[in-house]
Amino acid sequence: SFTVATGSSLGGTNRVGGAEGVTVQTGGTICGGEYGRGGSLTVDSAFKMEANAMLKAEIPADPAAGVGYVKLTNTDPAKTLSLTAPIGVRIDADPAGPYRGSVKLLDWSGAVFKDGAVPQLATFVADIPAGSNVRNMYLSIQGSALYAAYVLDTVPLGSVFIVR
Repeated sequence: SFTVATGSSLGGTNRVGGAEGVTVQTGGTICGGEYGRGGSLTVDSAFKMEANAMLKAEIPADPAAGVGYVKLTNTDPAKTLSLTAPIGVRIDADPAGPYRGSVKLLDWSGAVFKDGAVPQLATFVADIPAGSNVRNMYLSIQGSALYAAYVLDTVPLGSVFIVR
C-alpha cells in the first residue's frame, strides 16, 4: 500500500498499489507522468482520495511532448474506489505554453472496482490558486477519463494590439 500524506506529492511513471492500494490524504497531491515527457502513474489496486486531496497536471511549454496523468488499472472487483468530494483539480502551466488546451488527468478505462464504482464529475472541483496563470478551467468526463480544458492569462499570438 502507499499513502500520500498531507503536504506530500506522488508522481512519476511507476506502478503503485500492491495489495492495499493507494490513499491520497487530505492535503496530499497525486499527478502522473514526467514533466515534458508525459506517461502515466499507474494505480493497479484500490484507490482512495480523501476530501480536499489534489489531482494535478503539469503543462510544459510544448504539451505535444507529453502531459502525464493517473491511470487506474485495477481488475479485482473486491477492491474499492473511494473518492470523497471535493477533490481539487489543479493545472500548473508553463506561461510559454499554448493559450488554451485540454488535458487528461485521470483514466479508468478497463478498471473494475467494488460495486461497479466509477469516478463522478461532481466529485471534482477546479482549483485555481491566487497568482496562477490559469484563468479558467472546465472539467468534463469523456468516455472513462477526467479532462480539464483550460485557458491561460497569456495573450494568444495575433492578438497583440499597439496603441499610439
